[in-house]
Amino acid sequence: MDEKTNEITVMPELIELLDLENTVITADALNCQYEIANKIVSKKGNYVLALKGNKKDLYEDVADYFDQKKIEQIIAKEELYRKNIEKSHSCIETREYFLILDIDYLKKNKGEKYNKLTSIGLVRKTKENIITGEVVEEKRYYINSIYDIDLFAKTVRKEWSIENNLHWHLDYTLKEDFSTVIDKKVAFNLNIIRKSVLSMLKIIDVGKKYSLKNKIHYINDNFEAFFPEIINQLSNQA
Repeated sequence: MDEKTNEITVMPELIELLDLENTVITADALNCQYEIANKIVSKKGNYVLALKGNKKDLYEDVADYFDQKKIEQIIAKEELYRKNIEKSHSCIETREYFLILDIDYLKKNKGEKYNKLTSIGLVRKTKENIITGEVVEEKRYYINSIYDIDLFAKTVRKEWSIENNLHWHLDYTLKEDFSTVIDKKVAFNLNIIRKSVLSMLKIIDVGKKYSLKNKIHYINDNFEAFFPEIINQLSNQA
């Protein structure tokens, strides 16, 4: 069993251990499975699940809902539309959030197995380079058990923030991109170890305010003396 199949199998078991009441769970396209959605609902939680090509028929149906005419109607009415503009380096990033609640056809066909399927969402991200004038557009589609546009926008923003922050630290702080490991199982295990290390680094207090990268250097330089303190701090968090 490869790691992706294993992740799909383990997710419902993990969800079973959590208290999800009044919580919104997000997941990437890999975990957009009705078993996972239904397990979240059974634990009194809500879901916002990303869609990609691994759910080809469902993805295409959701994309068809968001044709240009429908997008213009949603923008005009405003109730199910939000827009955010930010400047990032030499680019202006515009994120637009759309919801559609009238999805009876989808619920009766491709989405019939997803309990509490309430809405479908679109996030349209437009990135304009203010120097070259180049414009890049990206669309992401979601199936949801929520109907509030502000909650949808907030949930997706948090998901992207966590994902971007995690990937940045894996690449910059722990140099994952420089790994020369070829064996998939070894690479998967190392990825888990790196993520665990990042979690521990965020908990450990070295007495000074350091970036995670500088915290690693400090611990390395004082490892023998500081190791008992690391164990003590991590134990107190258990």
